[in-house]
Amino acid sequence: MFFTTARKDPDDPEHAIINRAALAVIFALAARPPTGNREVLMGAFTWVATGLEVPASRRDQAWLDFGMDREQAAELLKQRVYGTAT
Repeated sequence: MFFTTARKDPDDPEHAIINRAALAVIFALAARPPTGNREVLMGAFTWVATGLEVPASRRDQAWLDFGMDREQAAELLKQRVYGTAT
C-alpha cells in the first residue's frame, strides 16, 4: 500500500507538488534450522519520506515491524506519514 500528500502548485493550478510519500509492504519469512522446525515471521516494512517539495529538507525513515497484519500496517502508515507515530 502507498500514500502521498500534495498541495496545489501556486504557479500552475493544474499541477500538484508532492510533499510526502509512504509505502508499506507486508511480508512473511520462513526459516528452518538444519535440525529444527520451520518458523514463520510476519510483519511489515514501512518507508516514509517527508519534505519532498524542498530537496534539502527531505527526510526519509524506515521501520521493520514484526507481528503486524495489513490493517495494522495501513493505520500505522497513516500515522507515520503525518509524524504522529514512531
